Amino acid sequence: MPLRMEPSANSQPSPSSAPPSSDIDPTTLPPEAIDLATRLFNAARTGGLSIFQQAIPAGLPVNLTNDKGDTL
Repeated sequence: MPLRMEPSANSQPSPSSAPPSSDIDPTTLPPEAIDLATRLFNAARTGGLSIFQQAIPAGLPVNLTNDKGDTL
C-alpha cells in the first residue's frame, strides 16, 4: 500500500527534514511501516479512536494518504 502525504495549508518545511514523502519510493518502505499504515487505515474505517489518540500526538501526519487517495 503506497503512502504519500499531501502538504497541509499550515505546514512549514524544516531545515533538516527528509524529502517530501511524495518523493519516497513506497517499494523501499519496511514491512513494519506497511503493517502500521494498514492498521491505521483499518482503524480509521472502523472508528478505532484509541490508536489515533496515541499516534497523532506522537507525530502521525493527519493528512496521510494511501495509493487510492484515501485519507485518515
